[in-house]
Amino acid sequence: MRHQIILGYSIVILLTAASEYIFSSAAFKCPCNSWNLVYGSLFLFAPAVTLFLLSLMVNPRTWHLLTSKCSAEKHREHRPRGTCAPYCQVWLPMTAKASVAPLTWMAVALLGANYYECAASGTSLMEYYYCKGNETDCRNQLLKVPCDEELSANFTSERLSLHAQSQFWAPQDKKDKELLERAQQKGHRGDLGLEHPSYEETLQELGLFSPEQRGLREDLLNSSQRCPCSNENFRYGLVFLFSPALVLLVIGYFLNSKTWKLFTGCWVNPRKIFPRGNVCRFFYVFGQITLNALVAPVMWLSVALLNGTFYECAMSGLKNPAYLNRVCHSKSEKCFEELHKIACDKSSLPFAESDELKRTLQAQSQILGWCVIVTTALLSLLTTCCASCQSKVSHLQLMFWRVYEGTEKEQLEQIFQLYATKLSERNLKCFFENKEPEPISLPAFQAWEDASQLYSFSSSKQHYSTIHRLVEEGQKGISEERETMLDLSDRREIP
Repeated sequence: MRHQIILGYSIVILLTAASEYIFSSAAFKCPCNSWNLVYGSLFLFAPAVTLFLLSLMVNPRTWHLLTSKCSAEKHREHRPRGTCAPYCQVWLPMTAKASVAPLTWMAVALLGANYYECAASGTSLMEYYYCKGNETDCRNQLLKVPCDEELSANFTSERLSLHAQSQFWAPQDKKDKELLERAQQKGHRGDLGLEHPSYEETLQELGLFSPEQRGLREDLLNSSQRCPCSNENFRYGLVFLFSPALVLLVIGYFLNSKTWKLFTGCWVNPRKIFPRGNVCRFFYVFGQITLNALVAPVMWLSVALLNGTFYECAMSGLKNPAYLNRVCHSKSEKCFEELHKIACDKSSLPFAESDELKRTLQAQSQILGWCVIVTTALLSLLTTCCASCQSKVSHLQLMFWRVYEGTEKEQLEQIFQLYATKLSERNLKCFFENKEPEPISLPAFQAWEDASQLYSFSSSKQHYSTIHRLVEEGQKGISEERETMLDLSDRREIP
């Protein structure tokens, strides 16, 4: 078990280091203006926060601790007076385990020094330290240190100082990581020893970083978009930014089997989705389907904004006077007229101004991208925690329920294949031999209807699927429950 933990941490560290290198070489471009502090800080801290939230989500002990603990009875049962220490002993190793990837990112990013250099060059502290007596000119020079090679030659000592400051904090970050790892190992003795998927498998189950989605995003980003560099920039960029997200959302609805279970037959029987006495249940189920379908669109928006191409094209064509005054502040008069040509490098502006405008637009795009990523990760963790905390099912029973659902689905497909083969063989044999067909027992029409319903667990009757409930209680019980069972997400109207 210890070797598996060490191997898992090694994989996480390698993936984190590789991600930092990719972001530094491909995505990170310091704007070298007043956006430096915000831009550099986001690239330094936003991935760490995202990795921390994802680590909490993929840790099974998080859900073992939170599942079904929010009801009043469970709260009194699991949180009597004087029990804060055991909970702290559980949360400490969980936090330590979740901090491995974020601290690794911080250490690698600080050693690389690019993010810190960009952020520190925009702080008032660095301005006060390096620009005593010549604040205005020196501040403008200091902001351009991270990206102007010729200018940096005049600020060699200052740039080396920023690198040294960044690399000074990296060993401290590593020491914090080692301390948390030791705390996690001490708390690991209380682990339940339950089998759970690996870090990478869990991320792929959540729909993140899958090879298919990554390939689709790269194809769309690299091959299709060519900014017109005219007055159509704004509409063109927004269409390329949001249209793929909308298409992915629709595809997400299409590929979710719950969508068709929810809507099949609703035109003939509208009260199937709006049952008597439980109208809001439809919105709850549809909300769950929507959350699952939003994974791919949010990932597209995040990657597209981090790339910066679509946003740069769109915002260079925005004709809002307030926005133009902000972007073209302290620039030449041609900036207002030729901003839409910036994306194609066809403007007559000086190269320094044109390059700064491009960096500013790309920085704004990447800032929005990181905001989307962090907000999505935080909302995902909060909604999942709230849903698990209010669950009527314990963690172990929920695990058993999921295993049962997967097993039943696999065996159901096998039974479908078996009975479909038997029925087709009988029909073809009777057709060619001109014989009377032998009876084959198949479910009645109403049984098919009842078995096709969506189902949510009821603590009063421990049925783990609609078919399980149908077998245990029969069609009569199903019909009687249509008006009384409020825990079902699929209740139907009485015919």
